[in-house]
Amino acid sequence: PLPRVAHEARPLPRVAHDASASRAYEILARLGRTDPRMTLSVAEWATLRPPAARWLAHEATEAQLLHVLTADLPPEVRHPAAFARSRLTARLPPPVAAPAARTPRPLRILECTVCRAPPSGDFPPQPGHPPGGGAARG
Repeated sequence: PLPRVAHEARPLPRVAHDASASRAYEILARLGRTDPRMTLSVAEWATLRPPAARWLAHEATEAQLLHVLTADLPPEVRHPAAFARSRLTARLPPPVAAPAARTPRPLRILECTVCRAPPSGDFPPQPGHPPGGGAARG
């Protein structure tokens, strides 16, 4: 018998802990179960993770990402990783626009039409002053 050689365990490649990257990785890992023509290797998952994460960063749903990778496939996919990369790149949705800055409303200050004082909350109002400090309507 040959002598046993102790091998050191190689550390697994470090994966960024970005939430969208992790979700993208999980989606790519399930892709072959969604459609066997799109079965990918672990190395291919890692290379396709950044473009898939960009889809998720553009607020695409998991269903949208799976759809773009599996819809209208040819009968035979010879290179699923290249096919996936092409679709992820060519069909990337536009980024979601940031909400438009709202124009602040003008500040409205109520004041008494008689003495120009702000309403004090006194009730009943002082004699000669209209209720609520506003102009008397007639």
